[in-house]
Amino acid sequence: VITNLGRMASPVIRYRTGDFVEAGPPCSCGRCLPTIARIVGRREHMFLFPDGTRALPAIDRVAISEALGHDHWVLVQTDERTAELRVAGSASPEQQAILLRHVQAALGSCFAMRIAVVAAPLLTSGSKRHFTVNATGR
Repeated sequence: VITNLGRMASPVIRYRTGDFVEAGPPCSCGRCLPTIARIVGRREHMFLFPDGTRALPAIDRVAISEALGHDHWVLVQTDERTAELRVAGSASPEQQAILLRHVQAALGSCFAMRIAVVAAPLLTSGSKRHFTVNATGR
């Protein structure tokens, strides 16, 4: 929950963003209120790892998009120990091997991996593209 003290015309008071953030250093203005160093990500995009940590997978989005020749894909945590790379269109066996190596480099051996080929581009209802999604509801 944030309150933006710099917007006088239209203040945002106790706004729930859904973002995970890193705490920042004290503000140079002298106020003793907490600050934000950086936005880490949204809960629905973070994977819940078996050790209980919640984090965005350190996936190399450029390498995966280059291997496919497009960026119509999403990495989905489907349950506590399974992740699925959903790719629009097709992926040859050679491409799939490359993709699995990139995903396993990001996730380690924490998850069983599979690749699913889907027909349509992977966009949200607002036509946004997310590259990681936690579909477990946790």
